[in-house]
Amino acid sequence: SEKQYENFVLRFEYQTQGWYEGGVLIHAPLDGPGSKLGFKIHLRHDRDEYGDRSPGAIYDVAAPRSLVNLPSGQWNRCEVECNWPRLRITLNGTLIHDINMDANDVLKYRLRKGFIGIQNIGCRAYFRNIQIRSLPDQERWTSLLEPGLDGFRMTGKADWKIENDTLTGK
Repeated sequence: SEKQYENFVLRFEYQTQGWYEGGVLIHAPLDGPGSKLGFKIHLRHDRDEYGDRSPGAIYDVAAPRSLVNLPSGQWNRCEVECNWPRLRITLNGTLIHDINMDANDVLKYRLRKGFIGIQNIGCRAYFRNIQIRSLPDQERWTSLLEPGLDGFRMTGKADWKIENDTLTGK
């Protein structure tokens, strides 16, 4: 995607042609393994059970509740609702994931904002009707310098001061 997203509803259709393995990357960085820093909805041509690498799985994190992808050559409809901390994924009208990412031991440490990407591992697939609707961001930042230096623990001989909202040390 051109911009980064935190919370959104993403809709798309995809069709595989023959053998296919790839996916849709969520909260992906520009560089680095998108499926490990963000996460990937794993797309496959078959309906075989591979646990957290099954069709519709959150790759290497969570198996889908059920295998509902259509056979190669047919169009699948997917909707991803990411509204931190809730992640809901519907495939062909069936809810396959409803996850509280804050309570998931893996997803709670992944990027909370990033790009949307499509991954293809040298196979043929088609994507259409790709649409996204932004939802309000939930990530909030707190200034560590606003209350002053009282909460900081200082060691050594440095002289730290806050001057004009800037932490300086000598």
